[in-house]
Amino acid sequence: MSAITRERWSEAQLAERALHTFTYERGRDHYDQSYAKMFAYLQMDRNQGGKSILEVGPADFPALAYCTNFKGVVIEPMPSDYLPTLCRFCGIELLTQPLEDVQLPRMDEVWIFNVMQHVIDPEAFIDKCKSIGRLIRYFEPVDCATCEYHPHSFTQADFERWFGSTNRYTDRLEGFFDGDCVYGSFRCA
Repeated sequence: MSAITRERWSEAQLAERALHTFTYERGRDHYDQSYAKMFAYLQMDRNQGGKSILEVGPADFPALAYCTNFKGVVIEPMPSDYLPTLCRFCGIELLTQPLEDVQLPRMDEVWIFNVMQHVIDPEAFIDKCKSIGRLIRYFEPVDCATCEYHPHSFTQADFERWFGSTNRYTDRLEGFFDGDCVYGSFRCA
């Protein structure tokens, strides 16, 4: 899996940003329903029990904004006008650099939900997630075509290489993903 240039990544970020057109109210409701489905698949509670959590690339509405009892950091290089306010309201630290460029302490969990198609270097990204999180929770589309805003495409084999054979698969998650998905939780060494 090869990295893309920073120029290609910036172009993809701008193209992706143009797709995020929900009003705050509509987006908040839409993602509440979408995250409820993802949490059910991942067998997650909304009460995070005091864990430290890094969520990478949630665009406008982080999953953490629908949770309680956590110490959270969100990395979102293309924040909307209202993401900073939402993060402040929820007590979430917001970083606007790519994950590949930041240094963070070890955290209890790293969440990657529909972000892999948007990263600069998939291998470096996964290595960084493994170095930060004690547990990685993921829910990602597989077998999707690349395009202007999705410079990467992944297969089930990619996730098996990164996270072993504990992955689970589902058809399209209505309202959130455009393709079949792989999901799971991976305990880091």
